[in-house]
Formats: sequence, C-alpha cells, structure tokens
Amino acid sequence: MLPITLLLTPTVDTAELARRVKQKRLAGRLSLRRAAHEIKLSTSTLSRIENDRGRPDTESLVRLSSWLGLPLESFVRGGESGSVQPVIYYPEQPLPDIVEAHLRVDRALTPDVAEAVANMFRVVYAQVSKP
Repeated sequence: MLPITLLLTPTVDTAELARRVKQKRLAGRLSLRRAAHEIKLSTSTLSRIENDRGRPDTESLVRLSSWLGLPLESFVRGGESGSVQPVIYYPEQPLPDIVEAHLRVDRALTPDVAEAVANMFRVVYAQVSKP
C-alpha cells in the first residue's frame, strides 16, 4: 500500500527517531544489547541514537527504519521555522500512530501538549479496543 505524504523536507528528526526506537524497545521488553543485536548496531551507537545524542549514518538509519517497520519518511521534518511539517504514515499503521502523527504537526499544539494528548489517546484506545 502506498504511503500518504504531505510536504516533505529531507532533514532527519533525531528526536522522533529516538522516541520511536525507545518506545519499541521498551514495548518489546528488549535490553539495549538485544535490540542493538537485532538491528545490527553496536550497543553504544544504539544508546546514543535512543538518547538523541547521535545522528545515525545512512546505513544505520535504513536498518532502524526496517526494525521499526516504518518508512524512512517517518523521521523527516521541515528545516525552516514556520515550515509545514510532514504527516507521513502508512494506512496499515495502528490508529494511535496515525493520530499521533497528526497531533505532532498541529501548529496549535506545543510538542509537550501533542505528546500528552497522544498518550491519552493511546490509553483510551487500548481500553475501548479490547476484545
């Protein structure tokens, strides 16, 4: 299925990448060492990426994207202040991820508010979508 993309500027959003990597690692209850082994990165490199203290090279970015099951475009942001941020997702992504992508680019919300609303949505969605 084709991705849905709105306005794209090729700048890696290392904070978003760090957030997604840590979220997946913790959700899978993986140690940093185990996750690094799965991604084929050194533990120290993965730690720097996860803590947003390092910028991955192209090969590492491709491996991380594959491990996360997300397109590379998921880690792209606008480079100029006031530029429109991309909203990129694949329709097969879980609904909370799609909602969060839209919240993160809403200019009316600060990043902290967008994250808080996304977290609340995830909790509510998990409760109402239980079988």
